[in-house]
Amino acid sequence: MKMGEKIPSSYESREFLWIRRIRETMGEARHGGIGIGDDAAFLPEGLLWTTDAMVEGVHFLSSWPMDGVGYKSLASSASDIVAMGGFPLYALLTTGLPSSFQEKMYATFLHGFQRAMQDFGIALMGGDTVRSDALFFSVTVLGKPFSKPLLRSGAQVGDTIYVSGMLGTSALGLETLLRQEPKGKEQSSLVRAHLYPPCRIMMMQELVVSYTITAAIDCSDGFVADLDHIADESGVGYEIEITKLPVPEGPREDVPWGIPWRYALGGGEDYEIIFTSPDNLPSRVGGVAVTPVGKIVPQGRTLLWQGHPIEREKIPRGYTHF
Repeated sequence: MKMGEKIPSSYESREFLWIRRIRETMGEARHGGIGIGDDAAFLPEGLLWTTDAMVEGVHFLSSWPMDGVGYKSLASSASDIVAMGGFPLYALLTTGLPSSFQEKMYATFLHGFQRAMQDFGIALMGGDTVRSDALFFSVTVLGKPFSKPLLRSGAQVGDTIYVSGMLGTSALGLETLLRQEPKGKEQSSLVRAHLYPPCRIMMMQELVVSYTITAAIDCSDGFVADLDHIADESGVGYEIEITKLPVPEGPREDVPWGIPWRYALGGGEDYEIIFTSPDNLPSRVGGVAVTPVGKIVPQGRTLLWQGHPIEREKIPRGYTHF
């Protein structure tokens, strides 16, 4: 969920209609490898390759802690590599800076970016800096699979659907930032979840090495929207029990689109991993909680509330740019 965004009810946003149009127009990768359709591209040379951008007014405000903006700008791209079952290794950073942007703020941004580099083991190899009317940061990351890349297209009927960590805290952190609420302990924790998201490298490495993982995606657009990507690419359906989703503690409205379910289902930017497996996994992998929330079925996309199907039109959807 990005700033000021009303969660749409349509099942395919204009953003993904544009992506589908690009995919149809450009065709498959000419020199081999795996191109459009996953969190990252897989090159014939055995590398994973992804890029992401953060634009002021869409993804962040310049009044926010720029250390966190710097950290998140790298974490979001690194998470794409991890979701593909790989180590993030190298990064390129392109910055578009308005003339009014202060040098001190840029130094703070770079400090946060460097913190993420150290946390994730990534080396910055280059990039570009340009003058721009809008402040933006574009990050490209190269990585390498632990063994073979995990695709969105591998989910099989009968697989269990798992999600790592907790869903909804990032969206709550965004709301805290936008409301400029007092910096109490709880608010600070939520803001940290939004600006310093996890990168589940060790968890994914253990999953790939020790278990059968058939499909994976990082939760950036929102749980339902991202799970739909797996269903689309795999040609399958799913059943999800909403009450099984790992959500923050606190008051819970007894409806599937109430807090915190609304943030878990459609908030996005948690950068947790949604994945499918035929295995019965332990509750923690690589020190991270892993929760079974549903199963892959031949067709249909059913969301259950205490065992009863609910209307999808009432379920919050993830972020859309258009």
